[in-house]
Amino acid sequence: MKILNVIASLDPVHGGGTAERSFQMSRFLARSGEDCTLLTLDLGLTQERIHAMAGVKIVALPCWCKRFGLPVFSLTDMNRIVAESDIIHLMSHWTFLNVLVYCCARRQKKPYVICPAGSLPIYGRSKFIKMLYNLIVGRKIIRNADRCIAITPNEFSCFERYGVQKDSISLIPNGICLEDYLVKDDIAFRRAYGLPDVPFILFVGRLNPIKGPDMLLRAFCAHKDRIPHHLVFAGRDAGMLNDLEKMSERKMLKVACILSGISAEP
Repeated sequence: MKILNVIASLDPVHGGGTAERSFQMSRFLARSGEDCTLLTLDLGLTQERIHAMAGVKIVALPCWCKRFGLPVFSLTDMNRIVAESDIIHLMSHWTFLNVLVYCCARRQKKPYVICPAGSLPIYGRSKFIKMLYNLIVGRKIIRNADRCIAITPNEFSCFERYGVQKDSISLIPNGICLEDYLVKDDIAFRRAYGLPDVPFILFVGRLNPIKGPDMLLRAFCAHKDRIPHHLVFAGRDAGMLNDLEKMSERKMLKVACILSGISAEP
């Protein structure tokens, strides 16, 4: 079977969970002997990332507008890539790349599935643009999918608000690649950020309200006297760093920068 995976960015730093999910899924499909092609943009795509996906055919389109992920593309080439696939897997939701592939797939009557990975609610910045996107094509992409993939049970209601029947939704949570955790070496990390040799709770993700780092910090503050742990936030600031620092100061916690995030220590 020829599988086409579509993801706007494979950037391991800024691409988030959708980038990692697409990366892991594509390389394991290839290792299983499937004919897998991954269509993406060249945003943050490194040779190391490409090498780690041995066996996957990668088509990386140049991006001329990073803010909205607008690719430089040939409609002829796009139709050819879709025509060569047996089934298409669209990742995320608010991407122009998904629109291009969707239009080609519908024209050629190709089956496709979609995994928005929690991105269906209109949240954060560009709300008007997202509403317009859904009005023009976004809802059609979701409703016309041959299968919708949720990564958590909570996502079922999001699909249903888009008009998707519950029996058309499959639950496939994010997995863990065991080979990535065969070796533990956190000495350098602890030394770099002044962490003592005690257990710590690690939050990895952008510091944005949708990720809930404030909820974790409040829970940690409520129980910090009962648990001999430290709390580390690792991720780029998406508008919450200042609030988290102020919350830590109010709770009399030590704050230090960690990978563009903060470390809150009792």
